[in-house]
Amino acid sequence: MIVTDLTESRSRASQDRVAAGIAREIRNSLSEMNTFLSALDKICQGSKTLEPKRRETAKEFYLKAKSASEKIEEVIRRVLSRTEADTRGMVPIDVNRRTKAAIRLTAPDTGKAGTKIRKKVRPGRIVLDDRENRRKSDPRRG
Repeated sequence: MIVTDLTESRSRASQDRVAAGIAREIRNSLSEMNTFLSALDKICQGSKTLEPKRRETAKEFYLKAKSASEKIEEVIRRVLSRTEADTRGMVPIDVNRRTKAAIRLTAPDTGKAGTKIRKKVRPGRIVLDDRENRRKSDPRRG
């Protein structure tokens, strides 16, 4: 049960990272498209050679494209808010300290089996992990 929950949690986290990456890529392309749309609108509206009817049509197309872009942006915002909720509370942790603690915990078993562990880790390496921070900040988690 616990292993299944952990596997599902990791799978879900992996899927969320992929979804967030895709959403960011779409947002980047959308931002670029919006820049070009805005520039095109300014050119059309400032043109002295474009007939008023065509200028009006260009403005109408611009507004429709802008509306569609805003709808896409809203979807992206929802995807990112869901997937990035798990990364907002991340704090640095000392990997060396955690690794040494894990080795100390397994020492009785590894010693009995005749296994020797070489403890050589690089100082100053950190990884982001939010589990401790969540436990401290969430009163429901005690």
